[in-house]
Amino acid sequence: MVLVSAIERGVNDHEVGRIVQFAIDHPAVRGINFQPAFHAGRYMEHDPLQRVTIPDVLRWIEEQTSGTFRQSDFVPIPCCFPTCNSVTYAYVDEEDGEVTPMPRLLDVEDYLDCITTAQCRT
Repeated sequence: MVLVSAIERGVNDHEVGRIVQFAIDHPAVRGINFQPAFHAGRYMEHDPLQRVTIPDVLRWIEEQTSGTFRQSDFVPIPCCFPTCNSVTYAYVDEEDGEVTPMPRLLDVEDYLDCITTAQCRT
């Protein structure tokens, strides 16, 4: 199961960390996708300068997980604009629930070519 949450400033931005913890604690959850709310059509009035961005979400993740995940644990998806989409993976130890983001274990830069060109550095 992958959790998908639309995040809106002042509505649920304070719950990002709880969503992450729920995902860590629930054995069926394998991922989370945080999507900044998109305002279009008949959506209520909004200030475009107050919209939620991916960097906002990453900051909230770090703050609300007490550093379990840091902004530096996330990398932009190679084929996107750097602030458009970021990703990380983590190992969760089944014994003690300890969470280790993969970028703390390996140099992610060594593997980005595998995604973009199907050629890995050795």
